[in-house]
Amino acid sequence: MSEISVSEVLQLLQIEPSASAAIRGAIQSEDPKAFQAAFVKAIRTPQKRFLRRYRTKPLLALWSVNDVELSSRERELAASITAAATDARPERTHGANRRKTPAASRMNEILAAWLADQAGPIGVWESVAVAEILLRHADRLIPDALIRSLAALQQAWNQFEHPEAPDPALSGWDASIRYLMETGEARWCHGLLLGVLTGSRDQAQHGNAVLQKSLMECSEEDGTVTGSLISQLLPWISSLTRSAVWSRVFRQSQWDRDAQKRFKRVVERASLLLLADGQLFGTALEPLPEDSWEPFPVTRSATVLRVAARRAGLKTDAAERQLIRATDQDQVRLRRRSRVRTASGRLSGGHRGGGGSGGKRIAPSVQSDPSHVAILRSGFGSADDVLLAEWDSTEPFVGLAVGGWPVVEGVWDAELQLNGRAADLTNTWECTCWFHDEEVSFVELEAEQKEVVSRTRQLMLAPQDQFAVLVESFSAVDANAELQLRSTLELNAAVEQDAHCLTREVQLFRSGQTIRSFPLWLEDDRIQHALGGFRVNTDQQLILEAAGRGGVTTAVVFDWHPKRTLLPADWNRLTVAEARQNMSPREAAAFRLRVGSHQLMLYRSLRPPTVSRSVMGLHTNDETIYGRVLKTGIVSSLVSVDPNPNPESGSDG
Repeated sequence: MSEISVSEVLQLLQIEPSASAAIRGAIQSEDPKAFQAAFVKAIRTPQKRFLRRYRTKPLLALWSVNDVELSSRERELAASITAAATDARPERTHGANRRKTPAASRMNEILAAWLADQAGPIGVWESVAVAEILLRHADRLIPDALIRSLAALQQAWNQFEHPEAPDPALSGWDASIRYLMETGEARWCHGLLLGVLTGSRDQAQHGNAVLQKSLMECSEEDGTVTGSLISQLLPWISSLTRSAVWSRVFRQSQWDRDAQKRFKRVVERASLLLLADGQLFGTALEPLPEDSWEPFPVTRSATVLRVAARRAGLKTDAAERQLIRATDQDQVRLRRRSRVRTASGRLSGGHRGGGGSGGKRIAPSVQSDPSHVAILRSGFGSADDVLLAEWDSTEPFVGLAVGGWPVVEGVWDAELQLNGRAADLTNTWECTCWFHDEEVSFVELEAEQKEVVSRTRQLMLAPQDQFAVLVESFSAVDANAELQLRSTLELNAAVEQDAHCLTREVQLFRSGQTIRSFPLWLEDDRIQHALGGFRVNTDQQLILEAAGRGGVTTAVVFDWHPKRTLLPADWNRLTVAEARQNMSPREAAAFRLRVGSHQLMLYRSLRPPTVSRSVMGLHTNDETIYGRVLKTGIVSSLVSVDPNPNPESGSDG
């Protein structure tokens, strides 16, 4: 297209009779300057609205620069835009106190370089980026760059009209986000901008319908997104948010009332995953192709959510919006603040994330059966603790963040040897118990296939006492089967570790905090022989190994309370008896942990009892009991799971 004159390109623009007389007249007279003046006049009000809020901000399209695979032309465009944003320094315009950036004056050469290379189809990211450049700088571009860019966007509009839906089995890592941007965001934003040429923005509604459909199908009524979307939550929200910004500046109704409420709730739920560095927990794990280019600088998730919260209509004093604002700060300052913690685990003098003006707010911990997600959070502070579980796959994802920094983050994988042969653990999971109160948040996951072995995982976060529990149990159908288990927890790359010299405790260190981890199924004394192991390997994985006849249970307690960091710790397995007979590992397991004066008891029933069982002086028929051991020796229950709950009691556990 660069080989023909700008006047010829002007004649090739698709113009409808309903376009303004000034635009039609400029095209008929082949006057590029007059066309630019008419186009700028037509978008002047939306442009002012956009620049009023985002003049000094980098291109919003840069949010997604790492979310789809870019062509070489797109990468050159992205590099030029990134360099322009990095080098920008405010300078005053002549005769006014308003500020502009040198990036605006560089956009002509950036677009010229992009237009000079028009080999191959236009990529969705570059089309979104160029549309935003035109919205921002249409009045400061040379007519040639403006007209040729508009023609390229019209070409992209036709190109994205009928894209093929991605095949999950054959598509790449970026397929779903690319499809949403092509069929939804790009057609919506292009339709609003190119509507100036057609005189109507009705065609943009096709893209809007795709965006609304994605919003409603990928989230529950309470705003919880599906578990499979967690790793791509930020790219998904970024696309929806940019579309909402365009809707706002063009004063076009984007979604119906139900969809607008849903978007608000999605932003609220997403804020629960924010960590101290402003990134969303669990979203940095989407693997890039091995032959991919070096990624561009990553936009902070809180920056995107801050715009999303405004567009979703969250109140300024809402706890979720305060959390977003607190994490969208200078990272050096946040790192310093995250180390100053009170005994309750909140920042000393930092953001406490209250409900604001006495209004209602969602609970810090949420769980969804349809979405296969549980977010256990200690509060709305930027340095709060988070335990995340997602079980929409064969092996659940588990993440633990302490003080706002990720410690455990990845798939909780397991390998089981049954009588010396590898057992097939390919399975689907369901949440069989969910409990949340001021003291603890608890979730139980159970594998649905039980023909050979029953498998259960339990996760608990105690926000006030500042510890977490991860328990995994296997109970074989064959009571005499020999089980050997090896499971792995992925540690964050920034975590350092050290093994205790006397016990089997492993200490983890992250951002000035110490997280003590205790393997309760093993003897605490390192000298004693143990059927299993607990260590960190060279791949930054926490390895849990155990063996047993008929069944096996592993239980790890992570403790990061600052007052217990240096206290001595000991633990042991407990005897579980029923009718004066000791239970086998296939039937039940129980453990006790003592750190200083703080004692914890964990009990799991793997097979239903015929009469009450006794453990540590406690007689119970419950399936699970997690409790504190008081100085009197009495167990004060934190969580108790009834195997036959009363449906009318309102308890999930």
